[in-house]
Amino acid sequence: MKHNRSVITIIALIVVASMALGACAPSATPTTAPTTPPSTSAQPTTPSGAQPTTAPAQSTVAPVTAPTTAPAAGTPVKGGQLVWAELGGYYTLDPFVSPWHSTPQYAVFDTMLALKPDLTTYVGDLVEDNWEVTPDNLSVTFHVKPNVKFQDGTPVDAAALKWNLDHYADPTIAAPEGGWMNGVVKDVQAPDASTVKIDLVTPYAPLFFQLSALEMVSPTAYQKLGPDKFAQAPVGAGAWTVKEIVPDTSVLYTRNEDYNWAPTSIYKNPGPAYPDSFLIKYMSDQAVEYAALETGELTVLPNIPPQSLPQAQANKNITIVKGQENGGVYLGFNTQKAPFNNQQFRVALSYAINRDEIIQAGYSGEAVPMYSNLASSEMGYSQEMEDYGKSKSNDPEKAKQMLADLGYTAGSDGTMVGKDGKPLELTLEVPTAEEFKPVAETIQAQFADLGIKVTLDVKDVQTIKQMTLDGTYQMILFNYGLLDPSILTYLFDSKNIGASNRTRFNNPDLDKLLESADSALDWNTRKADVAKALQLLIDQRPNVPLYSRLVYAGYRNDQISGIITDPLGDILTMDAWMTKQ
Repeated sequence: MKHNRSVITIIALIVVASMALGACAPSATPTTAPTTPPSTSAQPTTPSGAQPTTAPAQSTVAPVTAPTTAPAAGTPVKGGQLVWAELGGYYTLDPFVSPWHSTPQYAVFDTMLALKPDLTTYVGDLVEDNWEVTPDNLSVTFHVKPNVKFQDGTPVDAAALKWNLDHYADPTIAAPEGGWMNGVVKDVQAPDASTVKIDLVTPYAPLFFQLSALEMVSPTAYQKLGPDKFAQAPVGAGAWTVKEIVPDTSVLYTRNEDYNWAPTSIYKNPGPAYPDSFLIKYMSDQAVEYAALETGELTVLPNIPPQSLPQAQANKNITIVKGQENGGVYLGFNTQKAPFNNQQFRVALSYAINRDEIIQAGYSGEAVPMYSNLASSEMGYSQEMEDYGKSKSNDPEKAKQMLADLGYTAGSDGTMVGKDGKPLELTLEVPTAEEFKPVAETIQAQFADLGIKVTLDVKDVQTIKQMTLDGTYQMILFNYGLLDPSILTYLFDSKNIGASNRTRFNNPDLDKLLESADSALDWNTRKADVAKALQLLIDQRPNVPLYSRLVYAGYRNDQISGIITDPLGDILTMDAWMTKQ
């Protein structure tokens, strides 16, 4: 199983759209992506009126840490069924149509590239590892792995990959996952059966991130069946072949016996998968989901709800996987509005923040402090910059001194008063989600200790977003997330003011660093630029990164062995086999 990109992919489309526009004009306001898919109620049986759809028979053809493998007793064996809970609603398995891309899609479709579980780099999936980038970063040449076939027996060759990329890019198709190509990809060529060359309009470092998300379908099957029928009988080059789809209830897969091209730099087992079948159940009730794991009805639950965690910890047959969400929550300042247009004032407020208190109050400790603008579950994270940010935090006396240097003095009631004689009173916009209430109240108390009165203004997210577009706020409590470091461009590039740059931060030096980072297709070069950008953001503090929430998954260790996990808490199963059959 690949990394779960259900959230990552959708947000990526917004990011790259704003970047492509920003290359030549001010960014348009991006469409807001959901952070979770709409849920549908899980049904134990086929819903009334719905019929199982059977696919026709196919040819049988935290810092970032290294991935961890659960202790595995014995030798891997074939057989049994892996049962997985899909926590969102059912979405079509046609990748050109679906706005949501997660385990059900990536089970049947492979991608050109794959992200290593330690989040350090990309490797070849349907292509070899030895791709070539031209010195001007405007062309990348990939070499297709030999003897790879789609599940209908047709070859995965350069022509097939080009057809897929062209189809994603076709504006008449309007594929949600292909929108990033507009203004980025100039042309895709297939000079021979084993070579794919992508020419870019402008250097675009997130290219590899995007190619690790685009599912490749069989062009032959797609053109023969058409979109509607293909969605009911999808044909990819993945480890699993669709056998039966019951919309809103389940998808049943059987092992693709011909599959033997999983990246060996990630997995010990190149394929085929060990279980005979793979069943995904669509579930939406957290209590029901966890009960199914507890009884052994489920093999894997990708998200253990917090209220069930103690029970899971007490069950010796459940192994808990701890991960960290992609991105985090921050306190943002309107840097175009006084007093937040003063760097020293923003930095002073950042010294007042005690992240550990916030995490304890809001999540009973179930989060990781963030001192720089990338979490350890995001590519480009720098431990050096995290330590640098930590060294400039949690020092209320330093905050008071910096405010005093700006001319603020304590009034008769202890409230800070500016040079104009007015008390220092601020307003914090807080989303309605209940989890943010104790966080906001803790920030309010920490600022009160400095003599700053903060009024909490609770509003729905859409209203707060509009306020950031209009610039009619002082402070916001908000969250973000993206695996690729281009999230920094999304959040802070001046071209995105009035759109995704909610702090309205305008710094030419940062813009240059972000442009350089997003143009460097060499990862080491890009990472160095990202680190410089993180340092500048720490020094300037247009926002204060607060925390990244912990997430938990679970699997039945009495049913399965050989699980691999990553820092995001994803469960990867290519090496896994069923010990209970």
